[in-house]
Amino acid sequence: MDLSLVLKAMEQGRYLDAYSFFNALPLPKYPVDAGYCLTYSRLSYHLGSWPLARARAYLGQKRHRSDLVLAVYWSHFVEDRWGTFQSLEYLRSRVAQRHLDTEASVMADVFSRRAMISAAFRDENAAISLVSHAKKMAPDDPWHLVCESRVLEQTDKYQTAMLTAWRAYKLYPVNRLVIQQLSRTLMLLGKRREALRLLKEHRHRFQSYLYSLALLELAVDEGDYPLAINVLSEAWEYAPLMDESLNRIFRDWEITLHCRLGEFASASQKAISMDTTYHSQLAKRLEAAPVGTKEVRRVLSVPFIRQHHNTCAPAVMSSLTTFWGQPFPMEQIVDDIWYGGTFDYQERGWLKRHGWWVREFRLDWPTACALIEREIPCAFSTKNGNNGHLQALIGVDRLLELLIIRDPYDPLKGEVEQYRFFTEQAAYGPRAILFLPMDQVGRLDGLRLPEADAYDLLHQLNLALEKHGRETAQTQIHALEDVGNRRLLLLARRQMAIYDRNELLLQQSVEQLLKDYPRDSTLLLDKQRSLAIQGRAQLRIDWLREQVVRSDSHPSLGLSLADALKDNINFRLEARQLLRQNGNRLSRDSEWHATQGSLAWRDQQFDTALVHYRLACCLDPANERHIHSYI
Repeated sequence: MDLSLVLKAMEQGRYLDAYSFFNALPLPKYPVDAGYCLTYSRLSYHLGSWPLARARAYLGQKRHRSDLVLAVYWSHFVEDRWGTFQSLEYLRSRVAQRHLDTEASVMADVFSRRAMISAAFRDENAAISLVSHAKKMAPDDPWHLVCESRVLEQTDKYQTAMLTAWRAYKLYPVNRLVIQQLSRTLMLLGKRREALRLLKEHRHRFQSYLYSLALLELAVDEGDYPLAINVLSEAWEYAPLMDESLNRIFRDWEITLHCRLGEFASASQKAISMDTTYHSQLAKRLEAAPVGTKEVRRVLSVPFIRQHHNTCAPAVMSSLTTFWGQPFPMEQIVDDIWYGGTFDYQERGWLKRHGWWVREFRLDWPTACALIEREIPCAFSTKNGNNGHLQALIGVDRLLELLIIRDPYDPLKGEVEQYRFFTEQAAYGPRAILFLPMDQVGRLDGLRLPEADAYDLLHQLNLALEKHGRETAQTQIHALEDVGNRRLLLLARRQMAIYDRNELLLQQSVEQLLKDYPRDSTLLLDKQRSLAIQGRAQLRIDWLREQVVRSDSHPSLGLSLADALKDNINFRLEARQLLRQNGNRLSRDSEWHATQGSLAWRDQQFDTALVHYRLACCLDPANERHIHSYI
């Protein structure tokens, strides 16, 4: 079967034309040829059907196990379904079975794919080495320059990533992937207008819904709604095979654009068809809006500063100080207070030392609206399992009831449904930190910040514990008892228990918090950790088994159960199953690799253990426990 016209059109990003050429070909009696399966899968993906693309790729790799081109392609689906490490293992197994006469261009694709996976694990040396090999083996393939730029981006070298993408653009000015990677790196460096101009310049060259979505997101973010409407219409046209999930994404964009343009009746009708609780409530609010109502949306011009690995707090602090015209480079803040992460009291202490007025408080919807009305952005922290993240509140949409946020990892503004957000983060506030230049404090006149006085006491407690002033810290707990804030009092007792290494008191504090917030993943993980330290192994295992069967169970609870089972040879099979089940969400988690390494070590699979211990160190280089295991 001659696929040359199809492949040429796909290479040029003309996927509708490629589809026409493909449909004109005679259907083979047994459509399992490797090239046919690969082309059919790639075309299905670019026309909007992920399930069809996956099915064709699966059929191809199943029948052609020695075909490395299919193996590299299928590894993307493996990563999506089973996790990044599983994708790497699959690729290694297929490379081991390759023919000795494998073409250099095919091996180059293997090296680039492995480089991307290594970069995802923050294994910088391996990633750079692999992509360099790929470039040498296929020097005329623009894909390897794109991969090099992505590797540099994932290892926090954003300026170099942009220069690499720019070099690729000069060599291949009409390549879709090159153009999209260049636009992305420009956005990471805050050059949004250049990125938008670049995408608009090549807009009619490609028949790609992926390209259209990239332009759509940026156009909406920049407020160019007429352009966004036209681009969305093109995206619909470019995805004739779209599956249900992509269809919902497009319909959601339609609702967004109708709302931004004040077309609330149209937005309401489309919201009803989405059949979700949020969209049903949105439809009611839109129907109740008085005629002539304009969208009550306000966004502050807070600049985007891209974080490095785990440096969300310094990045947000740098972004907000820049908003107030007194910029501090993120790198300076990192040098001052960061070590694998940043504690709450360190953020506040650093700001105080540099002359800012600072308060912490519990963020809620009325306060968020009031702050934005006064043109005051703030930072807020979120908790999810073992992870914490700091972001900036930069706007609100009163009609849609959305918080508009600036995530230091995403150059586009984010939106969060306020009710769901405050419900999920209730156990920890969410805690917000507000800092202003001294001459701007008057903006807060008449505004009460919820629980600010209690947060002041908690801050003093943390400062006291940092200096080993336990008596002073105990005084703050007594003061919190007088304030009557149960949540912060229990969190303060939890902090004191951690300092004292009083696991019984820690468990009691966590148990009381769980009565109020029974499904908070961070508190659930605190409880199992406390049981582990107390040596109550069987109770910990029984309790975790009850938790992991729940539909809303956090994957880290499954990881904790695997860790609890790994020392018993009778339960190691169950432990491995748990790790596999959670691999798609946790295989980039250092603790997942540490547990995998421990299991392999106990089974005397020392080479495998070493691989996992090394990746744990790459993912969390400030964790001395991982480093000790590796060395």
